[in-house]
Order: sequence, then structure tokens, then C-alpha cells
Amino acid sequence: MAGMACGLGGPLPSPPSRYTCVRSSLFVVRLLAEQGIVGVLRSGIPPADEREPASASFGFRAVGGWESHTWVEACGFIIDITADQFGDAPVIVVPAHDRRYAAGKGPTALPAPEPKPVEAVDIVWQARACGTGREHFASLSRATDS
Repeated sequence: MAGMACGLGGPLPSPPSRYTCVRSSLFVVRLLAEQGIVGVLRSGIPPADEREPASASFGFRAVGGWESHTWVEACGFIIDITADQFGDAPVIVVPAHDRRYAAGKGPTALPAPEPKPVEAVDIVWQARACGTGREHFASLSRATDS
């Protein structure tokens, strides 16, 4: 069963955090809010033009260059639970001025989360709160289908 998504029918990406930064960050924001801490989604998209100066780069700076990415900022810190998709640690908590992160604005930032990632977080949140599992995670599969 290795490589299968807990009976949801598809192989897990490698690492499992791949392509999950938006919904994972939304979940972190919700966890922080539950504790009375304001967390803000941040994101960045590297410019399509490779000739742009390095100072114009946005997102997460991995070993191979800048990557589109979403993370959370709270209380002067960056909280990133999906950096392992770029070969870094699976959980990073660093001061907000860490040079690996550059939040974009407008065309250099990801748009506001669409309904599907928000719905996916709602499903996981409800399952977490209720202590239930399979029936909610079957709904999660439908919520994350593109």
C-alpha cells in the first residue's frame, strides 16, 4: 500500500507535501487562530523572465532557484510546513526576514485561495475536531480533485 493515498485511489506525490502549500498554510493559519494568534498567508511566484535581477525574485529560494510557494507569517516568524517539497526541512520556523522567502504582490503572488483548498481544510478541520476519519477524508478526495 506504500505510495497510495490512504485508500483515496491515487499515488502519493513524493514528498507527500508536494503541491500542498496553500491548503497546508491555510490549516496552520486556522491552528494559530484557535490559539488567538494572527497568521497571515504569504506567497510568491518567481518572474517568468529568467533575466530578471535576483532582487526581483519571489517565493521560496531552493537550491535550484526560486520556486512558487505559500507559507504563513505570524508574530515576526515564517512558519512553513511544506518546504521539504523543495529539498529543505519538512518544517521551518525562522524569523520573518529569512532570505529564502520573498512575498510577492499582484502578479508576483499567488491569488487568494480558491474554494477547493478552503473546502479541503474545512473537511480536515471538522475531522480533527470530531475525531472522525474515513467519511470526512473521502469528502477530502472530492474537494481536492481538479
